[in-house]
Amino acid sequence: MEQTLILDTHSFVKEMAEAGMPQPVAEAFVKNYTKYLLGNLATKQDIAVEIAKIETTLTKEIQASQFKIIGVLGGLMAAFAVIIVAVDKLL
Repeated sequence: MEQTLILDTHSFVKEMAEAGMPQPVAEAFVKNYTKYLLGNLATKQDIAVEIAKIETTLTKEIQASQFKIIGVLGGLMAAFAVIIVAVDKLL
């Protein structure tokens, strides 16, 4: 998919030439600047891919946290069961 950049290159070159930059240098600068901008733009598809990666990572992290919580709660339940049995034997 081709990216579109709305940039008035003619006005850009004109302003640079009026500021004292030679016309060929201004044109070369604008050409390369435009290439740089296009090379660093993210498309909707790029963003969608990154969002999907983040969602996958978050889902895995949430699941891992849930398993850790379940493990801790299971350990606490076992500890409480031992305490209850010990207290029951003492009474």
